[in-house]
Amino acid sequence: MKKFIIIITVMMLIVVGGIFLIRGKRENTDVTKERTKVGFLLNGSKDDMNYSQSHYEGLKKTAEALNLSVLYRENVPETEDCGKTIEALINEGCEIVIANSFGFGEWMLQAAQKHPEIYFFHATGVNNLDNLATYFGRIYQIRYLSGIVAGLQTETNKIGYVAAFPISEVNRGLNAFALGVRAVNPDATIYVKWSDSWVDDEENAGATKELLDAYDIDVLAAHMDSLKPFAEAETRGVWTIGYNMDNSEEFPHTYLTAPVWHWEEFYEQQILECLQGKFQGKHY
Repeated sequence: MKKFIIIITVMMLIVVGGIFLIRGKRENTDVTKERTKVGFLLNGSKDDMNYSQSHYEGLKKTAEALNLSVLYRENVPETEDCGKTIEALINEGCEIVIANSFGFGEWMLQAAQKHPEIYFFHATGVNNLDNLATYFGRIYQIRYLSGIVAGLQTETNKIGYVAAFPISEVNRGLNAFALGVRAVNPDATIYVKWSDSWVDDEENAGATKELLDAYDIDVLAAHMDSLKPFAEAETRGVWTIGYNMDNSEEFPHTYLTAPVWHWEEFYEQQILECLQGKFQGKHY
C-alpha cells in the first residue's frame, strides 16, 4: 500500500509539473502574436535531402510554432554575394538572420557589426558579438556510434571517409568516428579523401571514386552536402554511413545508418528567446 501511495504521488507531481511547464510556455509565447520575419541563408537547396534540407525542415517546424515568416535564400555562394544577400534580407524587414555554413562567417560578422538591432545566428561559426551567436550540435557523439557500426560491419578492415574540408567541425566528427571504429575493431584502417567542396556533386563523386579505386574499402562514411558518394558506393556494393538526413530509401542495398539533425530542437528555443528579448551572443 505504501509503495502504491508513493507511485501515485510521483505521478501527480509529474502531471502538476507538466501543467506548469505548459502554462509557462503559453505565457512565454505571447510574443508570437505578431508575425516575425526571419532570413535564412542556405549553402545548398532546401530540398537537397541533406544538410540544407535538415535546416529548412527544422526552421519550417519552428515557423509554425512561433508564427514566423521565413525568407529562404538557397545556394548562396560563400563570396561577397553572401554579404549582399544578408543586406537584402534586412532591407526586406528580417529581424533575425540565420546562416548555415562555416564559409558565411566573414559576412555574418560584418553584417552583425553594421546592424546591432538585428539578431544573427551562424551555424558552425566561430565569431560572437552581442547580437551574433554561433551554434552546432554534439554530432561527434553520434559519429562515434556510427564508427562502431562501421567497425563491426567491415570485412576488409579498410574503411573510407570522404569529407569536404579539414576544419574543426569536420575533424572532430572524423576523429570521433575513428574512435568508434577503434573501440570495436582496432585492426581497421580509415582512409580519408578531401573533396574541397560541400555541395559540388562532381567534386564529391570524383573524390569518392579515387578513394574506392585506391583501396579495398567495403564501408564508406561521408561529411559533405552531396549524395553522390553514396550513389557511387551503391553501384560498387560498398556499405555506406550517411549524414544529415536518413536517405536509406534512396540507397536501399548499402545504406547502414546516419547521424541526423532535428534543428527545430534548437531553433524553437533560441528564436523564442529572441522574441522575448533574451538573446545571448554566445556559442551554443
